[in-house]
Amino acid sequence: MIYFDTSYLVRCYVQEQGADVVRQLAAGEQSIACSELGRLELVAAFHRKLRENRINNSQFAAIMNQLALDDSNGLWTWLP
Repeated sequence: MIYFDTSYLVRCYVQEQGADVVRQLAAGEQSIACSELGRLELVAAFHRKLRENRINNSQFAAIMNQLALDDSNGLWTWLP
């Protein structure tokens, strides 16, 4: 298991500096963990990107749908 903080999780969904490295790191892991608070911070980070016009409404919706799908498939382990 490897622990990702919120900034790494964001890079799994949004193309920004360092995203390719983070995604390669994630691809080699069986289990990726973050805190439950990290889940809230992740959604807040996506909202911030939307407010700052770094992503548009359709991109935001696609990211949120992918996060929901990843959650339902058990991609992330949310730690208390």
